[in-house]
Amino acid sequence: MIQDIENSNHYIADEGKVFKRIHNGFAELEEPMILGNELYLGDIIVDNNGKRLRRPIPDSIEYYTEIDIPVEEDNESVEENDAPAEEDNVPVEENNIEEQNEEEAV
Repeated sequence: MIQDIENSNHYIADEGKVFKRIHNGFAELEEPMILGNELYLGDIIVDNNGKRLRRPIPDSIEYYTEIDIPVEEDNESVEENDAPAEEDNVPVEENNIEEQNEEEAV
């Protein structure tokens, strides 16, 4: 992980990694949130119950960890199976033109 020199609240995950939020300033999260590969820290303004805090508390890099980018196996298999065959990619107009040419030749 790299911390931005010009903005100390900006962090960039290592290559092939993303950030996962494991704590919210009050307690460990039951369902950690997976974020992107860049993180900007700010203030925490709500508690665990979603109630607005009287005073915001600063977010901390300690509330996050880096993990490998998750692979969604279901999406990959769907994409592979849904890809049309090359012969299906021929535009309809081309087929019509060939049929017209054959009819004109007869």
